[in-house]
Amino acid sequence: MSPDYLVSALVSVYDSRKFIEGCLDDLLAQTLYQQDRLEVIIVNTDSPGGEDAIIRDYVAGCAHFVYLPVPQRESVYAAWNRGIVLARAPFLTSASTDDRHRPDALELAADLLEREHAADPAVALVCYPSYIHSKPNQVWSDRIKYERLYSGKEDADGFADNDIGPNPVWWIGLHRTWGLFDATFRGAGDHDFYSMKARQTHQFKRHPEPLGLWYRDARDKSNLGYLSESELDRINLHPEPPSPEALAREWSEWEEKNQAVEILRSPVPTASENQPPPPRRTGLLGRLFGS
Repeated sequence: MSPDYLVSALVSVYDSRKFIEGCLDDLLAQTLYQQDRLEVIIVNTDSPGGEDAIIRDYVAGCAHFVYLPVPQRESVYAAWNRGIVLARAPFLTSASTDDRHRPDALELAADLLEREHAADPAVALVCYPSYIHSKPNQVWSDRIKYERLYSGKEDADGFADNDIGPNPVWWIGLHRTWGLFDATFRGAGDHDFYSMKARQTHQFKRHPEPLGLWYRDARDKSNLGYLSESELDRINLHPEPPSPEALAREWSEWEEKNQAVEILRSPVPTASENQPPPPRRTGLLGRLFGS
């Protein structure tokens, strides 16, 4: 029997050596993970950073992990697409390797989305304010150092362009209406999907409390890149939803791509088994429990 996951977290890995352990420890510390309701899907697209051995240790030592080591470089949106077609939860979130969460962030955001979606199926995404900072691997605590709070602004239509912020939680059914992310984008694929596609047919909600830490380096860029003018120029401002046949074909194509690569799944412990601790504790869990 598959676990009763509420959220599947999509982790795209490329040149993230200094962030990956902190990212995975951050997800392990989520209250939703402690309830066995968070699935962690990691896609490594031929990263040169040496993350593979680290990730395999986590998969071997922790429940609810799925790992795809892809032997060629792909965009972050291709990595997300690979994870989406494997996901076993009704809700998804991106977990950028350099960003972090309040320990109950995914539980609160998913609970809000679950309630709102049940009341109105048009509600399909929840975002939340995040503290913007430039300290690599900062964790959530009472001593957070940040430059400013990103909260976005809601307009008359619900949300203005680019106001969603990092790592929202969204309903997987959006991809049954609008298809998967456009994997040809380098940094604007999520803007294209949320703001130009999904917002035409669905509504978004914002959790009122800050739940995230959004890392921006000294150049005010995140680890995943930024929206380039050339990419924004080629976004279709009024796209039409794909046909059911096109949606089914696209989903099958990504499933076939996954069948051609190795897929590792961590063992799911039974109720009578104790989950072993993660093999590496250099991030948040290391500070909580020691090494």
